[in-house]
Amino acid sequence: MQKISLIYALLIFSVLSCSKEEDSINTSCGFNKPIEKIEWLNDFVKEYEQMEQDGNEFIQYAYILQAPFKLKTVFVVGNCCPNCLSIIIVRDCSGKDVETTSDEYTDLLEKGTVIWKAQSNVCTF
Repeated sequence: MQKISLIYALLIFSVLSCSKEEDSINTSCGFNKPIEKIEWLNDFVKEYEQMEQDGNEFIQYAYILQAPFKLKTVFVVGNCCPNCLSIIIVRDCSGKDVETTSDEYTDLLEKGTVIWKAQSNVCTF
């Protein structure tokens, strides 16, 4: 009887502790809406939205994504411009730059979730 109770307890714990990656990504840095709460991230979005209003063609390639990286959340401020020599920014919640290798960066793109892109964005995710 005790063995069965233990199995049920483990089963219930397993079910309750499971969460989708999307759920964990939405609560990054301790809150649900990182663009609204993280000042440096909000500054990028405001700048990009102004560029879009001004008709800047580059904005069609810009995006911000959020991804898990080495047990923390990072944000990638990047673009998919095919003809641009670009510097991609990867930062943690506090705005500190995070160094990545090319393989790690590719992994971020694969695991990341787009949290902002321009209405005219042409990138395929």
